[in-house]
Amino acid sequence: VRITEFMVAFNAGLVSFHTARETREAHWMEKATNVVAAFEKFSKINEWNFEHMYLLLKAELHHTKGETNEAAQAYYLSAEAAQKRRFIHHSALACELAAHYFGNVGLKEKTREMIKRSHDAYMEWGAARKAKAVINLLELKWLDGN
Repeated sequence: VRITEFMVAFNAGLVSFHTARETREAHWMEKATNVVAAFEKFSKINEWNFEHMYLLLKAELHHTKGETNEAAQAYYLSAEAAQKRRFIHHSALACELAAHYFGNVGLKEKTREMIKRSHDAYMEWGAARKAKAVINLLELKWLDGN
């Protein structure tokens, strides 16, 4: 198995959760939960490379199921695990998705915190355009520029 196949599966899981929330179609949730199960196994075999991805997928699972406390905890754990292992882009992504989640549930301070953390991680990774886009999109969507 090539690393690109893991990344395709990871991204497919994230997209499947998003689509499950948007459409409420059960087959998207089934696809996404299959990816979570696979990444749980991968993270047991190679914690360094896969734990943060598993935790982010788990956060999205909890988000999709409406499990507020579990989702929040998993987003934070994913961002921290990615940062600790120098997967800066995945830390940025975890914070970005967490900002969307906290925005959805009306937690403005946590939304603001995660927008900043996502922006800072994207800047650290060298993705200045993405960092600016995160600020522009998320602040406009969730904080009305405040």
